[in-house]
Amino acid sequence: MIVLSMKWWAKERELNNIDVAVLGGGTAGSLAAAMLGRMGISTILVDIHQVYPVEFRCEKLDGDQVDLLKKTGLVDAVLAAATPMTEIWVARRGYVIGKKQGKHGEPCEYGVAYEDLVNVIRRQIPDSVQFICAKVTKITTSSDRQQITLSNGDTWSTRLIVVATGLNNVVRGAITRSEISKCHSISVGFDLTSKAGFKFQALTYSAEKPGPMGYVSLFPIGSRMRANVFVYHGDMRHPWCQEVRTSPLSALYSVMPRLKRLLGDAVVSSDIQIRPVDLYAAQNHEQQPGLVLAGDSFATSDPAAGTGLNKVLTDVDRLCHHIPTWLATPGMGIEKIQTYYSDPVKVACDEWSLGEAFYNRSLASDTTLLWRIRRMGWIGLDMMGISIPQLRLMAASAVR
Repeated sequence: MIVLSMKWWAKERELNNIDVAVLGGGTAGSLAAAMLGRMGISTILVDIHQVYPVEFRCEKLDGDQVDLLKKTGLVDAVLAAATPMTEIWVARRGYVIGKKQGKHGEPCEYGVAYEDLVNVIRRQIPDSVQFICAKVTKITTSSDRQQITLSNGDTWSTRLIVVATGLNNVVRGAITRSEISKCHSISVGFDLTSKAGFKFQALTYSAEKPGPMGYVSLFPIGSRMRANVFVYHGDMRHPWCQEVRTSPLSALYSVMPRLKRLLGDAVVSSDIQIRPVDLYAAQNHEQQPGLVLAGDSFATSDPAAGTGLNKVLTDVDRLCHHIPTWLATPGMGIEKIQTYYSDPVKVACDEWSLGEAFYNRSLASDTTLLWRIRRMGWIGLDMMGISIPQLRLMAASAVR
């Protein structure tokens, strides 16, 4: 009798029926699970990490991203775990040429470790959403129901699969990737301390001359002063990339000698994290019924351009806008899935993100006359204290 009961219980687990299975518990997946759960849609979240581990990714939120977070309903929880910045110095060639400030004394940006961001979002997921700590081993899709098999032996039947596994391609064979730019940029991260203390709350320091050096961003995360360095060497084997692993400040001062005027007696106080970024986009995704890609699973972004979180938040917002409509009628064919990929807001954000990746690299390294003029223009805007969001607002007002 006990054996029969156990067999019945195992069969029930194999036939678990839900509306949405979210695969991947980073920012995109956790946000989607939280929003879908709050909408009353039966959802599971699958990820290999019970608690999201330390990972060198997005570490700052700007004003545009905070506005996008407001649409998720999770902004208060996220900002409570972040460190506000009310003033950011903008410097070139060792001198402060401008200061970015929030309106009415409000923060203009926030610093937050990526793992803290993800784990805060996870804590906002309703209890109705089941979290499963496992790896996806098999996916079967159709125009009606989908099936996923997990490493713990469970099999789940679902109407829709949301893939948000980032660089881990769990949909092997059916969906491929198109490489757009190999090692487009390289990000370096570490903490700094100073006995004399830092004169600035946060600092953005641009390259002192055109070349592969992008810029340095220094900002607080809690009690730490965090440094993010962005370069365009295009090869992790470059001598500078090797030097920055062992002597990051020496490597920085070799290409930005005047930066030392602002950092004084600063020393490195943490491990060095280095992340090369390839730009790629998914292929064949529009022909896959019952499955959608969000965040880096759909297309990567350039951290140096700072558009990654915009892309993730936009993907999740538009996806959660479409899913209730899809679930309201039978089936999950490609005609439904394509409404997400062709969503004008998503398309515009994807195009903007990719454009910013190449624009910022050219702005840093291109030595032609056109780009020299453009660099002088940005220097002028920095000196006037005009930020990119402010510039966009001014342009939009001029059009109206």
